[in-house]
Amino acid sequence: MIDAKRLRIIIVCTFGAGSSQLLKVNVDNAIEELGVENVDLSVCDSGSYRGERCDGIITTTAHEEMVKGHPYAKSYVAVTGIFNQADIKNKVRKLLVDLGVEIPD
Repeated sequence: MIDAKRLRIIIVCTFGAGSSQLLKVNVDNAIEELGVENVDLSVCDSGSYRGERCDGIITTTAHEEMVKGHPYAKSYVAVTGIFNQADIKNKVRKLLVDLGVEIPD
């Protein structure tokens, strides 16, 4: 397993309920498939995400412009859909690498 050293990543969507919970499950699966551990993953609604301290953000393309310039996040990615497993895994990999996690090809 690859140690992410307690990265905190938030998933941002409109209400932080239904779709973000489904996306969280798929992101958890992608993180596991990549062999990474020690990632604190949580969901947040679009009204309160700016105050959340985090290392990175995962959102959908519908919210991409909104999360740009988050005061704490070092990086973010926007997935094309909450069920597109290949895109989710690629974007999670990119985010983790951007945050300094060394993931072999």
